[in-house]
Amino acid sequence: QNPYHEYSCQDTYNVSLSVNTSSGCTSTITKSINAPGTDAGFSYSSNGLNISFTDQTPGSTNTWEWDFGDGNTSTMQNPTHTYGYAGNYKVKLTVNTIQGCLSTKSKLINVKPQSGEIGGYLHLQNSGAISTAVVDLFTKNQGSLSWVDTAATGTDSTNLYRYDFPSFSSNPIPIDTHYVRAKLHSLDPNYGNYAPTYYGDVLTWNQATPVILDSNNTAQFGKDITLQQTTTVTGSGSISGQLNNGGNKSSFDHINVLLFDDQNNILKYDKPDASGYFSFNSLPHGHYIIHPDVVGYITKPVDVNISSGNENPDNIDFEIEEDQVTGIKENQNSINSIYPNPVKDVLNVEFNKMKDNVASVRIINASGAVIMEKEVKTQHQMIRIDVSSLPQGIYHAQIISERHSGGKTFVKTPF
Repeated sequence: QNPYHEYSCQDTYNVSLSVNTSSGCTSTITKSINAPGTDAGFSYSSNGLNISFTDQTPGSTNTWEWDFGDGNTSTMQNPTHTYGYAGNYKVKLTVNTIQGCLSTKSKLINVKPQSGEIGGYLHLQNSGAISTAVVDLFTKNQGSLSWVDTAATGTDSTNLYRYDFPSFSSNPIPIDTHYVRAKLHSLDPNYGNYAPTYYGDVLTWNQATPVILDSNNTAQFGKDITLQQTTTVTGSGSISGQLNNGGNKSSFDHINVLLFDDQNNILKYDKPDASGYFSFNSLPHGHYIIHPDVVGYITKPVDVNISSGNENPDNIDFEIEEDQVTGIKENQNSINSIYPNPVKDVLNVEFNKMKDNVASVRIINASGAVIMEKEVKTQHQMIRIDVSSLPQGIYHAQIISERHSGGKTFVKTPF
């Protein structure tokens, strides 16, 4: 009349009761009941990107299936998993009990990288005191380098100028590979006499010594930087240009344009304005190298000459592309190469990156007449021209746009 039944698995069951009365009548009633069972459960603890999971499912369990939310899984009871990056992950545990019941538990966990500390002292090349400076930290983020934080700086009890990226800051330093760059603040009396310098006492990020924090070494002190002194020059010349980010950088913050002489001595540096424009003044005649330092990007610098006939070149532009910074000079030969040369049938014309979207490629004969002309989209940086119909002889391939031009001579042969 009043039975007891133990269900093996948590589920919803339809229970029916049929009774026969003393008068021979039959009556049936059915109800749905929710039977409790084994609920999967787990806890976790973190050590940076390393997360340890502990099964807390009551009773006896045969199997465990973990889904860590990043595409990785495990069948261990209490696994440890290392995430590649910080972030929020939905972790799911599915257990199978000895009664053959399945139960699943999911949790959203926040994975944070273990934080570290970096610090050191700042010095000026050839001695001198620092009154105020700015120290920036650049860190790898999913494989690419980006600015992370600006250090706390100041003079310590020994009257030396130091910087610190402490682990307790509002923007903790992750366990990763870092680059540290120091520069004098514009209020420092020596501002302009010393160039921004990376740890390793070099001027460009790709030559810098990285500071590596890992789980066994979360503190890196003594990362001293000696700011490199610029060489003073005077003259009537100037150089100016523009950085074009092409949508690859949201702003020109933390970018410096460096000016070197032909002996690779640093002369000046400039921070581009909001539109990417930079300039260098009071330069004597001579040969210069312009190198934008964009952390995480490989730069192809531009050589510039200042002479009596070209004292103020103002067309030195750079494109910030997917992974590199490429220089563009409007007065350079826009055609890079033509091949094969001599040519029988098809001439390949390769040209340098141009600021104009469209250009014309012309074939000119020995008499100076344009005998062939084609329009080309400059982003392709190459065009193939069928010259099989041209008579044997010497020709000139020329490319012309609103702001660029260039040309090279080739030989048409019947063989």
